[in-house]
Amino acid sequence: MLSPGTIRSRTHKEYKVMSKKNIKGGEVGMRKIHISTSIDGLLALSDRELTRLLRSVQDENGYHPTLEEFKKYLNEEKANGHRLLPSPECDNFDPVIGCLGHDD
Repeated sequence: MLSPGTIRSRTHKEYKVMSKKNIKGGEVGMRKIHISTSIDGLLALSDRELTRLLRSVQDENGYHPTLEEFKKYLNEEKANGHRLLPSPECDNFDPVIGCLGHDD
């Protein structure tokens, strides 16, 4: 059974962005920002598109949800005020804002 926060896609992307770590010294470093997935965007997909996408979705035990289970999960997350799903490697995530960033 699916529970909130357990579904993550095996496909993910990371973006690195420039950020000033020390404004006084002007030191510039790289900061990693993971991509996140819009719950509303997933719910807007047709059943056919969502079923195709589900091939790359699984829980922490490797279970692939059915279309109905996944839609229920998405609606539960949305009802909890969440707007986004995290990328698998992101451990600094806010379900409304997205990845909060990672220093290299």
